[in-house]
Amino acid sequence: MANIATALTISGAATFAIVVVWLHVERPDLNARDKGISHYAVGRTWAAMTAAFVALALGLAGAVVATIARIPSPNAAGVVALASAGVGVLIVAVVPVAGATEAAWRAPAHTAGAVVFFVAAALGALLLSTQLARPAGQVATALVALVALFFIGMAGAPGLRTVRGWLQRGCVALIVAWLVVVGWQFAS
Repeated sequence: MANIATALTISGAATFAIVVVWLHVERPDLNARDKGISHYAVGRTWAAMTAAFVALALGLAGAVVATIARIPSPNAAGVVALASAGVGVLIVAVVPVAGATEAAWRAPAHTAGAVVFFVAAALGALLLSTQLARPAGQVATALVALVALFFIGMAGAPGLRTVRGWLQRGCVALIVAWLVVVGWQFAS
């Protein structure tokens, strides 16, 4: 079971990354500097972005199971946070970012899922990395710092707000990197 969970951690994260890179090429109409990756789920690339979010949720679930299986007495708060990040990204997948003509409730629901995803992923990575090898901790520390900058930018900080799309992509890239690093560590 631990080997399957480890493989799911790496493959879920890698699948997500591959799809998002493809969507950057496929959807040059979206300004990556300003718009988050959730906007790829609007229109003709909805299915691809939704599948990518589900793959990332599976990667997070794999990391939870692998952590429980491979670390004696893992940090319980870290495990719960990582599981919560998976739930947050599933909410993002199920409730895509609202288009101009769609129900008003979708925007706050999508945003709530995204906030849970980013905060819980950063917290879970940081807490669990204390029990892992050094590279995981370094990636987790960078993730926490970038998530903080992202939220400061979303709150309207001059300069950061104009690059919120890039900041968000950086956060997601670090979450993917952390999952891959941890997956490879567990596989070793």
